[in-house]
Amino acid sequence: NAAPQFSGNILVNPTTPTTPISPPSSSGGSDNVISVVATVPLNNGVVDGSMSNYNQTTTNLTIPENSSVSGGVLAGDTMNNGLAANVTIAPNSTVTGGKLSGFNTNLGTLQDVTVSQYSQVQGGNYAGTIYNNGTLINPILSPNSSAINNGVLENPVILPDANVTGGKLTGTIIALGTYDTVEIPPSAKIITRVADIPPPIFQQFNAQTLTQLPASVISQITPEQFAQIPVTALSGLTAENMGAISPQVTQTLDKEQIQELNTEEFKAMPTEEVAKLLTNFDVEQITPQEAEKLLPKGWAIDSQGNLTAPPNSKIALKSLNISDLPSGLTLPEMTDLNSSFALGGKGNNPILPQINKLGDAAGFIASQQAMGVVHASVAGAVGGGGRNKFAFMIDPKHLFILTEDALRGLQMNEQGQYILVTDDGKEIPITPMTQDPEGLLSILSENATIDIRPTGEVLIKHIPIKRTRDGEEVHSIGMFDPFVEPAPEDICTPEGICNWDQADASMQPGMRSSRNVRAKAAAKIIYPDGSSQKLYPVVLSSDLLVEEAKKITGVEKIIFRMDGTFAVTYQGTQLLLIPEFDTQVQPIPAGQKVEPSLTLQPDGRLLYQVPHLDQLFSTSLKIAES
Repeated sequence: NAAPQFSGNILVNPTTPTTPISPPSSSGGSDNVISVVATVPLNNGVVDGSMSNYNQTTTNLTIPENSSVSGGVLAGDTMNNGLAANVTIAPNSTVTGGKLSGFNTNLGTLQDVTVSQYSQVQGGNYAGTIYNNGTLINPILSPNSSAINNGVLENPVILPDANVTGGKLTGTIIALGTYDTVEIPPSAKIITRVADIPPPIFQQFNAQTLTQLPASVISQITPEQFAQIPVTALSGLTAENMGAISPQVTQTLDKEQIQELNTEEFKAMPTEEVAKLLTNFDVEQITPQEAEKLLPKGWAIDSQGNLTAPPNSKIALKSLNISDLPSGLTLPEMTDLNSSFALGGKGNNPILPQINKLGDAAGFIASQQAMGVVHASVAGAVGGGGRNKFAFMIDPKHLFILTEDALRGLQMNEQGQYILVTDDGKEIPITPMTQDPEGLLSILSENATIDIRPTGEVLIKHIPIKRTRDGEEVHSIGMFDPFVEPAPEDICTPEGICNWDQADASMQPGMRSSRNVRAKAAAKIIYPDGSSQKLYPVVLSSDLLVEEAKKITGVEKIIFRMDGTFAVTYQGTQLLLIPEFDTQVQPIPAGQKVEPSLTLQPDGRLLYQVPHLDQLFSTSLKIAES
């Protein structure tokens, strides 16, 4: 055989053996490679003909049409218009285009490639359009990738917005994306939720995986799962997804993991995500001096760890650690009001005393309960004397540092949401909340579940499950009125001990229906101590309904209000959208993607549908003049 011809820059690695190395036999079929042994590696080179690369590494190689490379390591960015066989794609490297044959190991990313029949590729990331005629083992399909599968995907990870069409899926199938017309044997296990992914799966992730991992997935990764990700992979986190790391994970990060984060990407994150990570870092793992290297321009940190952010910056505070949560109760991230805006929350200016300083003028005293609920006691109870009680949670996603001239004190926005602005300019919105999450769970039927959402929505799944005539489940979704009505004095003592034998059934603990002055459906939650709160019907993910409504021609403005309704300006007319209490729930078939929608029904109502945890939630809304 004649010596192969190479063009481009050819760099000789003096450590490379000059003795020809025989390649292993090819895998057979029409893609066999007739290899010619090369005695030097290539860098930034172009192959002309057939090249054997065994025991060698090529960097930034180009494989033209009708040319081939067999064996060895492909590093950097390989442009393949020909054929590669029995190769290893190096970590943080990409092979784009062409065909793969033989037995290959992917430690990087394959993009827009074709895998030959009878061939196999082990591991790695896949992007673009993949034509698979062989077997892919442990493949990770990137968002927006498409696998046209005439072969087998074994233990695939299908990320959101990735799709597999055809072929066979086997083993453990992580289906966060979609698939159709595929064969799945009975022995296969399908996982559709991040929380259910076995932690060892995360050992496959590399820096390129994390670069393309959606924030929606990263936010759901548990500390046990995150601990399995190789430390070197963390450098792949970007400004778009790094801030999605949950506080629970952030609080477990060790010094080695923190040091692996990309500093420039950290600084480029939205300010609230910078703050969220800094305030939840473990101060035993990172000092103020080390944290200073991560600060964006305009930020500062003192020797005590206290943080300063530029005016009008969105921020975050340390998350409250809640232990022993009852089974069936799910809470959102709750802000620790005994923490400071500081590294690890350990500064010397905690939030709760700042809030209570506002209360001196506004007449309220605030305290935070074990599960994060804020109780506000306000002077001037109805009927004279005593104090009124209100229950809130801190809205963790809308905290700001304001300018020096901003108005301080207690305010209210157009949603009807209370806003606290501390003396040092922290704007803290508060959202109505159940006064007692455990008490709420206890007054429902046995095995009922409660999911309290970050925006204050409460999702109640009743047991036994209510169903429609079509067999769909019916859940209740509500938003609490913050006012806590005291227990009837003739039934309950001030200590919360009640004689329910003297009470009518409608007054006993439970979820009781009622109506307010606008004849809008509501419920009354009566707690074990006899106190009560109103619960108004609301939709799940109100922010998504707002986005869908804005797409309707004629909608000029829409505002979600704290009583669960939506105030809409439609072609100059003021309307009110009022949700119904009963929300119908049905499963979404595995592999199918569903988008939120808002449609007008023949009966004049709006139907809002939104996916949540593999289920489709459908809520009707009455349209009324405001």
